Amino acid sequence: SATFKLSNLLYLVPQIDVGVNNQNLERIHSLDGVNNDALSPDFNNQHVYVRGGLSFKRNTTKTQFDLTARVENTALKNTLNAISIEYENYIYFLPSMSWQNEYSSGKRLSFNYNTSINAPSSGQLLPITNTSNALQLYTGNSALMPEYRHNIRFSWLMFDQFSSTSIFASISGNFTKDKIVFSRTILDNLAQEINLINGGNDYRLDGNFDFTTPIRKLGMDVNVRVSESWNRGVSFVNDVENVSTNFSHTISLYLNNRKKEKWDLMIGGRIQISDASYSLQENLNNHYVNMSGYSDISFTPNDKWNFSFSTDITRYSEQSFGNAVSIPILRAEISHYFLKGKRGVLTLAGHDLLDKNTGLERISQMNYLMESRTNVLGRYVMLTFKYRLNKFDNQSAGMKIDIKRSRH
Repeated sequence: SATFKLSNLLYLVPQIDVGVNNQNLERIHSLDGVNNDALSPDFNNQHVYVRGGLSFKRNTTKTQFDLTARVENTALKNTLNAISIEYENYIYFLPSMSWQNEYSSGKRLSFNYNTSINAPSSGQLLPITNTSNALQLYTGNSALMPEYRHNIRFSWLMFDQFSSTSIFASISGNFTKDKIVFSRTILDNLAQEINLINGGNDYRLDGNFDFTTPIRKLGMDVNVRVSESWNRGVSFVNDVENVSTNFSHTISLYLNNRKKEKWDLMIGGRIQISDASYSLQENLNNHYVNMSGYSDISFTPNDKWNFSFSTDITRYSEQSFGNAVSIPILRAEISHYFLKGKRGVLTLAGHDLLDKNTGLERISQMNYLMESRTNVLGRYVMLTFKYRLNKFDNQSAGMKIDIKRSRH
């Protein structure tokens, strides 16, 4: 790329990008030590792109504006066992625009629009059936096209330095053409054959509102965040289109103390309400609620000791999963600083003190609900020693970085 000055405020930026993304997938399928060559592919996917464009930029002390027009030539070449099985060439127009205006001190409006493509991966393109799960026979599609995405976002930021109050609000939308989706065929024995196709359009809307302000009488900062998310997409079951819609609402709140000379306190929680609906089987429509809460308490009586205690409590509702589940996780930690310049740190930490962590997670996606369980270590106590290589203690260091925990 290069930048040419057209006037005091206007610039022209021609640019060209060339890239190659090469993915190789090799799978060996064997039974009783004997390889099955027909089910053991050596698959290679090569994505080559050439992208050229022009950008016009106009910058002032208050406003930044960028308008870009790009054209991309994308070539996808697939080879299976060193034999070419698919070659396609695509041309896309990829416009983008961004605008930002600081119309007053601490107040800013911004708008962004961009387009992009998402090329399918080797796992999605591989046309050989994966038979590792007899109840779910998965086959890729070497003729998949790239997804073409449009993204738009509008946001507003306000910060009042006198009251230390900030507000951030945004709304964004996403439209995906030629979305790669599942096509399922349910067999008589209830097993599934799963294929991938470019199954039409996918839509998504998101909205966020974030408010932070101090409560000086209590010596606390309060943060409230509200998020809304809506998604509409399609999948196919026995060649019949299944339209799925997911609408979720999330609100979170946390409080933390402002003066942190000895005590550092944070407490908060979140509630998420989700509605999932399906056009094919309305009996699978669902409404469920997940709640979580947390707290962090840290006490530093002097420069040699630190005590901390934290809790996390997550509650999953019972809809579509059986019983409701609550998972409390408690942690405690004691740290002692010693040696010259506090370079040595000895820490005794206890994790999952109630031994309640089951590795459970429940997730809502566009067209399914999933419960996963992961093997975890459970309750344990650990003694650690750390030695800092820098020669400065906390009081004489030239730079101090505080990392705050945030739960949205």
